[in-house]
Amino acid sequence: MRLASMKNIQPRCRRIFRLKVGLLIGFLALLSGCDSTSTHSPADIIFTGGSIITMDDQQPLVEAIAISDGKIIRVGSSAEVLNHQTETTELINLDQQALLPGFFDAHSHLSGVGMQSIVANLLPAPDGPVNTIAELQQAMRDYIAHAPTVKAYGVAMGFNYDDSQLQEQRHPNRHELDAISTEIPIVVMHQSGHLGVYNSKAMDMLGINADSPDPNGGIIEREADGRTPSGVMQENAHFKMIYQL
Repeated sequence: MRLASMKNIQPRCRRIFRLKVGLLIGFLALLSGCDSTSTHSPADIIFTGGSIITMDDQQPLVEAIAISDGKIIRVGSSAEVLNHQTETTELINLDQQALLPGFFDAHSHLSGVGMQSIVANLLPAPDGPVNTIAELQQAMRDYIAHAPTVKAYGVAMGFNYDDSQLQEQRHPNRHELDAISTEIPIVVMHQSGHLGVYNSKAMDMLGINADSPDPNGGIIEREADGRTPSGVMQENAHFKMIYQL
């Protein structure tokens, strides 16, 4: 009985084995068909002839990229990507230029980069000369003496001082800027960009005095009497003045 049972089982095992092999072959064929379709799907645009930076650590630099319907369908060597080229594909030669993914910058200070190139450098060491208020004053004097923008526009501006890195551990005030000059308006801007200190000439030009109220979203800091502006303007008080200057 036992031998008979084994004989009956063997054909069944063979059928199961054949079924599994058939399923495996079919599955591999399906995968092969999908890969072929993906590899050679037509591209609307192909970029080649330059350095294409993917931002993918596994494949950071490739020779070519194929686009279809606004989506990337292939990156790799030129030979691989050109498999997607058809008669209607637009082929763009980068002429040895670099191609990078698009950047989305929701908080840009591009204009600040340009401004830094034409105003006095008030950064602390090692990036600048200012670690004390006296050094800030000297940096502004040197700037006024040599900067063509001061002669052209009649305003002296400095940028990037940091009260937390000044020896005095405080902001300068209008009196210390008046010691530099009372003839031209002077403003020194904090590293954050959200605060500026103005000399008396600048405040007079812009009509800032003891009767000036704090603007919405801004603070005009006061001296010990609680009324006289110290020269330190925060947030919208600073923004309003700097744009007028």
